Amino acid sequence: MLRRAAALLTTTAAMLAGLAVTPASAHTYSIISGHTVTVRSGPATTYGSKGSVTGGQRVAIACTVRGQSVTGPYGTTDVWDYIHLEGYISDAFVYTGVSGPVGPPCGSDQLHWDPSEMRLGVDQPGTRRLYNEMKAKPAWNLRGGDAHFAGIYVNKPGEHGEGRALDYWMDIDRPAEFQAGWNIANFMKDNARSYGVQTVIWNDKVWLASNPNAGWQEYDEIGNCGDSSKRCKHNDHVHISQNWAGAVLKTTHWM
Repeated sequence: MLRRAAALLTTTAAMLAGLAVTPASAHTYSIISGHTVTVRSGPATTYGSKGSVTGGQRVAIACTVRGQSVTGPYGTTDVWDYIHLEGYISDAFVYTGVSGPVGPPCGSDQLHWDPSEMRLGVDQPGTRRLYNEMKAKPAWNLRGGDAHFAGIYVNKPGEHGEGRALDYWMDIDRPAEFQAGWNIANFMKDNARSYGVQTVIWNDKVWLASNPNAGWQEYDEIGNCGDSSKRCKHNDHVHISQNWAGAVLKTTHWM
């Protein structure tokens, strides 16, 4: 089925190649102009409506499933996309650049990294639940209550602004927190597939799902944050961000 422009095929291939080890899945894509598409609770037109998206609107595709075949302006497909609005839309009306799925299967543990391209200003459910799980572990909640919660910071750019990154106060100058911070960081790295974690930063080190075999790498606090302060080095907080599948509860841990 010829559904997309050749120029977008080239662009998509270049973006995937740039990640080298694991693919980016979601980015964001546009609804095809001239169409209003119902966001549904399941992958068929018989499922209930959860709202709609309109032509030109950008959506993040978290994951994909096979469902009812739907005919759109470029042909027919049974691919349905679970988007950041927490519902399914037919891929027949999404301008992705390829004829097949662009996201991982919903409910999988596929390791990937999704760049941030939108400012949404809302917490994502998987990110909030990730924090709640962290807080519930006594060995990680040394200060009690919500005292470790630095925030999801939806007013910031990047993954924070999409609501799928959180910061968790830990201070390297407190020996117990220094060790707990590394316990958290290693747990998130080791369980990145099931939780949908894509970036972990702690104690001036970074792990990226886009290059997982590199392990912990030196973090460029100047290039990424602007200075060598304790905050920029991530010596006073652990930073954790999720891919879109993890952020909307569509990886193995959440399903």
